[in-house]
Amino acid sequence: MLYYCIKCEQKQEITKSLYREDEEILCSFCDKAMTYFGSEAVVLSSESLTKKKSEVVLDDDGAQLVDEVNPNLISDINLDKLASFTGKAVQYATEKLDPKRLECQEFLRVNPNHIPSLIYMGLYFRSEGSYDKSIEYLELASELNPKNIDVLKYLADIYLSLDMIENAIKKLLKIRSYQPDNYSVYKNIGIAYGFANNYKDALLYLKWALSFCESEKSRAEIDRLIDDFKMK
Repeated sequence: MLYYCIKCEQKQEITKSLYREDEEILCSFCDKAMTYFGSEAVVLSSESLTKKKSEVVLDDDGAQLVDEVNPNLISDINLDKLASFTGKAVQYATEKLDPKRLECQEFLRVNPNHIPSLIYMGLYFRSEGSYDKSIEYLELASELNPKNIDVLKYLADIYLSLDMIENAIKKLLKIRSYQPDNYSVYKNIGIAYGFANNYKDALLYLKWALSFCESEKSRAEIDRLIDDFKMK
């Protein structure tokens, strides 16, 4: 599934993730809700969006180009940035330099261990789909500050998206060592074990999550997960 942040003009591809289907996907850069674009079949272009601001746009052969275009999004979207959006990759109409990225690169040239810059570069390369570089920057940031929960979460989600589930679980278990009473940590570990088809451990951690959770809404969500995994 593909998401886009209007404010930061960043895209993010979500496959396996700690996010549930009914939860908002938040931008890693600004924490604002991202807009859902659909699956690989979705194609966006400045020409098609400008021509017809509606749910469906057809090409000359009658093939569907856009499944569900949010009409409230069209006026705010940077069409050049999204030209030729074909699903797994985006070909930009023009190269747009990221001043924040340049600033971080300069910081790192002077101080290679500047943690905020390492984190930004990691998130930047994740948004570009360069996961090896993203992991490299974020792993270094995590080594320099092992208790940075956000970095551990970013790494866990990236590893899940790459089907490197054991690596993701290791990061989540580190978070648990720092936040042993946080129900969401146990819930996320349970979800990760579920992705690995290890439903025994998934159910164990989800039941632990219930023991720490006081929110009725969150408890109901965990109960749904437990029911799902019991059916596997």
